[in-house]
Amino acid sequence: MIHTKKENREDQEDKFTNLYVQNLPTEGFTEQQFRSLFTTFGEIDSVSLNSNKPGSGFVSFKQHADAKKAADEGAKMSIKVGETAVLVMPHVYKKDNELFGKPKAGASNPIVKN
Repeated sequence: MIHTKKENREDQEDKFTNLYVQNLPTEGFTEQQFRSLFTTFGEIDSVSLNSNKPGSGFVSFKQHADAKKAADEGAKMSIKVGETAVLVMPHVYKKDNELFGKPKAGASNPIVKN
């Protein structure tokens, strides 16, 4: 990996199209219902309920502007399933996270004494 100065990096927040969604119903909630929560914001590329973590899922929009609208509405807690507000945030891939200085899980940071 080559280090790039912060001021020369592309800002990931300016181009995200994938959202991570939490606080979804864990039983009887389908991908079609999940998709219908977000169709008002724009054209959706795909949706996926997370089988590893029930109550969460991913939405991928075709355009960044649509994903941003959905994320902004999610931040206002205005996207709801019944009376429950869902939490919506941009999905940052692990590889992108590492580029921005967040350590990998299990990475050690040894202290060196002279």
